[in-house]
This record gives sequence, C-alpha cells and structure tokens, in this order.
Amino acid sequence: MDNIKRSLEVISRAVGVPHRSLKAINAMDKVLELVESRTKTIPQQERKKAYFASSRSFFNTAAGNMLQDNILSRAGMINVSHDLNGYFQDISPEQFLAWNPDIIFISRNLNNQGIKSIQNPALQKVTAVAQHRIHRFPSDLAPWDFPSPLSVLGTLWAACRAYPQYFQDIDFTAYANNFHQELFHKTLVEMGGTLDDRLPEGLLH
Repeated sequence: MDNIKRSLEVISRAVGVPHRSLKAINAMDKVLELVESRTKTIPQQERKKAYFASSRSFFNTAAGNMLQDNILSRAGMINVSHDLNGYFQDISPEQFLAWNPDIIFISRNLNNQGIKSIQNPALQKVTAVAQHRIHRFPSDLAPWDFPSPLSVLGTLWAACRAYPQYFQDIDFTAYANNFHQELFHKTLVEMGGTLDDRLPEGLLH
C-alpha cells in the first residue's frame, strides 16, 4: 500500500499536478483506517488463516513481500504463505492441505478451469473448503488484488468476508460506489462495474 501511495506521488509530480495524488492517498487512508479500527482488537488466536489463489492457478500464491499478503494482513488475517520469498510461488496440493486455511480468496482473473481445482476430493477436508468459505475478488471493472488505489477496497472487502460481525453496519456496495466517485468522479455502477464474489455455479458441489 505504501508503494502505491509513493507511486501516485511520483506520477502526479511528473505530470505537473502534485496536489492530485493527495486526494487519492487520503481516500486510501480513510479505508485502511476503517479496517484497522475494526480488526486491531482481534486476538491473535482468533485471526483467520487465509490463502490467496493467484490468477495463474489455484496452487499459485503470493509471497510475503507482495501486495496480496499486505491486503490479507491489513484485513486482520494471517497469510499462510507469508514465509515464502520472491514473487508468485507455485505450491503443491500437499502444502495447501498442511496449511489448512480457514478462508480462501481467489484472484478475479483466475479462470474457471483453475478454480475447479477446489473440486479435488482430497481438498474437501480443508476447513475453508468444507465450510464453503471461498470468495473471489468481486469487481468485474478492475481487479482489486493488483497494485492500484482500488486495492484498499479489496482490503475492506476481505475483512468484511473474514469478520462480518465487525462490519455489520457497512453497506459495501455503497462504500465502493462512493470510493469510485471520489477518485474517478463516477460511481462503480456508472462506470459499468458490478460486484459479485460468488464462484461459478456448481464449483462447490
């Protein structure tokens, strides 16, 4: 998140409008502060173990120095792949089973064939799979699991999915529309976007 903010500052200075980055950065900070205020009191032993499946394959995940790890951490969770180094890393199904995540987040850009890996009978004992706690990043307008100011919405959305009891008063669609309005002068809906984090029909059966 900090790198995204620095990039915004560099770009706005380069095009001669340094003040323009402040609006986006302030909007990002507002969302991140909201998430932190709701999740910071969650005891360590109650924090969800989360797994992120990248756009490459279900068994490809983000290392601990990547944005996706930061999204999960800021959302109050423990990324099971945090100790991995480098860029996106391939893992084995056996490693996934050993991690046994409580909740799974899937990149919006992972295709249906990749998502079908969940149907593997050996994975049905994984807590997140058994409890159907599998969510696909929701925006069909732009991915929230890749570096951009919109990744703060991915953080809020992930926190809402992991800890709904702490975010019962949040109308997430309205929040996302307001954020887009602030940054782009149009709501997500006005820009032609929709939000849906359900998996394709039949993938959990």
